[in-house]
Amino acid sequence: MLLLVCALPLAARSQALPSLLVPTDARSFAMGGVRTAQAPAGLDFDAFYCLWAPASSRGNVFGADISAMVMPGLSLTADIRRFSDRPYETASDTGSAGEMFRPYDFSFSVGAEYCLGNSLLAGISVRNTNSTIAKDITGSAVCGDIYAGWVAPGWSVMLAVRNVGTPVNYGYGEYALPSLVGLSGEWKPLQGLSLAAEADYLFAGTFMAGAGVEYCFRDVASARAGYHYGGPGEVLPSFVSLGLGGKYAGVRLDASVLLLSPSLGGSFVVSLGYSF
Repeated sequence: MLLLVCALPLAARSQALPSLLVPTDARSFAMGGVRTAQAPAGLDFDAFYCLWAPASSRGNVFGADISAMVMPGLSLTADIRRFSDRPYETASDTGSAGEMFRPYDFSFSVGAEYCLGNSLLAGISVRNTNSTIAKDITGSAVCGDIYAGWVAPGWSVMLAVRNVGTPVNYGYGEYALPSLVGLSGEWKPLQGLSLAAEADYLFAGTFMAGAGVEYCFRDVASARAGYHYGGPGEVLPSFVSLGLGGKYAGVRLDASVLLLSPSLGGSFVVSLGYSF
C-alpha cells in the first residue's frame, strides 16, 4: 500500500510513526505504492535498502521479511526494519553545541496468512515499533494489520486495514498512528501484463490513491511504472515511480525510484530476494 513518510524530521511530526507507511517492497514502490493480493509461495525472503527523501530528511531504511508455508494453505510471516532520519546536532544544558544524534524507528512484526482453495486469502500481523526522536525521548506502539483478498486467474482484489493499534506517547502527550483502510485490485489482460490500482483512506481524514503497470518478459525480466496521488502537505505527496526487476532460478533483484516530487524525488529501494 502506498503510504510513505513525510520529509520532515521525526521530532517535528504531529502524527506518530509515519515510517510505518514507507513501502519497502520494490514492486509496490515502482507501481505507485499499490499492494495487491498475491498467491503464497512455499518460501519467500527479501532483504532491502531504501534511501528516503534524499533532498530533505534523507532517511535510510534497512530490513528483511520472510514468508514460509508451514502446512498446506498456512504461511507464517515476519519482518524487521530500521528507519533512521537525518542527524541533527544536540545542545547541552548550557546551550553549547553537543553531539550529533540521528532519530530512528525500529520495528518487527510476526503474522500468519491462510489461503483457502488457492483463491480466498486472509492474513493478520502484529507489529511492535520503538521510536527514538531525541537522546532521552522515546516511545513505543503495538499495532496490527488485517486483510482479506481473492486471487483468481487473471485478477485479484484485496481489502486491508493497517496500522491499527496503541498511540505513541513520548512523555508529552499521545500521538495517533497512521491507520488506514485500503482497497486494491490487479488485472492481467495479457500474458505478462499487469495493471493495478489502490485507494486508501487514512483515519486522520485524508485520501490517497495509486496506480501502476508491470510487464514481465518470460518471468525473467520486469519493467514497472506507477503514479501516486496525495494532496499537498500529506504524509505521502504525489509522485511518479519507475522500476526494473530480474529473476533467475528463484533469485530476484529489484530496484525502484521515485520521480517528479519536490520532497521525495530521488528516493529509491533495492532488494534481493529468493522464492520457490
